Amino acid sequence: MAFGNEVVAILALMMTLSLDQTFALRDGGQLRVDDAGLSYRDKKGVRVWTYEHLQEVKLEPTRLHIVTYEDGPLWKLGADKGKEFRIASGSSFAGLEGFLRTKLDRRLVTAMGEVPREAEWSVAVKRLGTVKGSEGTLYVAKDRLVYLSAVPGESRTWRLEDIENVNSSGLYELTLTTYERARMSYGSMRSFNFRLKQPVEASKVDALWRRLQQPGS
Repeated sequence: MAFGNEVVAILALMMTLSLDQTFALRDGGQLRVDDAGLSYRDKKGVRVWTYEHLQEVKLEPTRLHIVTYEDGPLWKLGADKGKEFRIASGSSFAGLEGFLRTKLDRRLVTAMGEVPREAEWSVAVKRLGTVKGSEGTLYVAKDRLVYLSAVPGESRTWRLEDIENVNSSGLYELTLTTYERARMSYGSMRSFNFRLKQPVEASKVDALWRRLQQPGS
């Protein structure tokens, strides 16, 4: 039985190290993801992006958004070019997470998640936004933090190494500073500000802060 489990683990690891998969898209095009990068084919032709030319990839179950190093149009005030791919109905991009992590590391934004099996604590929250926020639950586990929201695109899964800092100004406030790109700050870090629906003891936040300073401990 143990040998069988080892075989399954090895096969799963191989799948994260090598991939060649094509996805049908809602616009009628196709997105191919393989060891070299991403390629998009439609009636106009084919566009190819190698992983080294991608600043960021945001992964959701039904959407995949890339940001390149190319300058965007002048009216976007310095924002770099990006493109969003929407998968055809009935399919999902979720299985790409492990593979893309090996290629992109911090440049992968996992905009989805699931409840950690061994969450140390959790709290119902509202994430504050510039125009509109979202409600959900923040889970803290030993190796990651997960924010789950019913609002599409709002959920996140952060490894400890994806978070630069955590701080709190009170029992009902929590801010995570992450390595995700801030949209309007020329590539600086993005902060997620949460208003907590129940108080969280300062000792829990302090313990999380210490863990971020010593990842893997």
